[in-house]
Amino acid sequence: MTAIPDTLHVFFDSNVFLSLYDLTKSDLDEVEGLSNLIADGTVTLYLPRQVVDEVQRTRDSILAGVKASLDRATIKFPYPSIVKNEGSLCQQLRATTKRWNDDRNQVIRAVFRRINTKTLHADIVIHKLFASTKILDANKEIVDRARLRMDLRNPPGKTGSLGDAINWETLLSVVPDGVKLMIVSNDKDFSSELHEPKRHEPRIKSFLSQEWSNAKHGGSVVLHSDFIGFTDACKQVGQLKIEEARRERQNALVSRLVESGSFVSTHEWISALNQCFPFTPNNVERLVEALFSNEQIGWIHTDSDVSAFFVRLHTEHGHQIPDRLLDLFLEHYPQCKVDRLKRPPVSFCSSESA
Repeated sequence: MTAIPDTLHVFFDSNVFLSLYDLTKSDLDEVEGLSNLIADGTVTLYLPRQVVDEVQRTRDSILAGVKASLDRATIKFPYPSIVKNEGSLCQQLRATTKRWNDDRNQVIRAVFRRINTKTLHADIVIHKLFASTKILDANKEIVDRARLRMDLRNPPGKTGSLGDAINWETLLSVVPDGVKLMIVSNDKDFSSELHEPKRHEPRIKSFLSQEWSNAKHGGSVVLHSDFIGFTDACKQVGQLKIEEARRERQNALVSRLVESGSFVSTHEWISALNQCFPFTPNNVERLVEALFSNEQIGWIHTDSDVSAFFVRLHTEHGHQIPDRLLDLFLEHYPQCKVDRLKRPPVSFCSSESA
């Protein structure tokens, strides 16, 4: 097997999935977006059955700690005599305390319902990630190799535990040759004792690095302790793919409008193109030319949606409309007669090759 270019090959250890229960909503939203990157091929996630099982069997113990913490979150204290002697003020304080505890109990019951039905935000994110990729079952050969690895005391793994060894042997079996594998784990069984304290990320054990390189014909493996380092790398590759896809969609929709053969389709493509701002300089020129060259656009240029689109095009890209087209454009839309030099240029985030 050969690797897909510009694809991130990733393995998340079970401890990383379980750490999602401690993340903030904004962090969970970002992790949730990984399912889209997996779907479009930006990320290839390797998910051994061992990881899925460990996450599911460890979830209860983690959330039991959360339950114990919530149970302790009460307002209960003895009122000093100076407060008790104040009559109505003491009653007001007692009522406020009771309302807080009642509200707290109601919220805790709602949280517990989500825990029991596995509908916590973290549960939903984990489910989406699990559902977005194929679960890799370990066959007898993989288990035998993992057991031998444990007997030889080769990393990763702990004495008497096959879990990490099964995961590693599974990765050796299924990951294509020559790729760079990103392991996201805070398990010390993967990290080198030579880790430099000033380094944000740990270093993979040299034994594992060399084994991977030998087995995968020059492939490499890097270690991240959490989602921070991984998401930084993911954003770099993912943003390039997202921008490329956005530009391709914009080009296609502009072409459809330019070639529109009816008023109905003109309205349809105008509506879709409203979601495509900003435009490349080439597409700005194509759109303005189509206003004059395609009668299906020109005849309805005063319709509210068509007019609003081209006025917005001038507002955001007026400086990119060629001089040979500008005067005619302003005849169609005299409300746009403003000094273009006063308008700051709008940049497009990638170079245009269309």
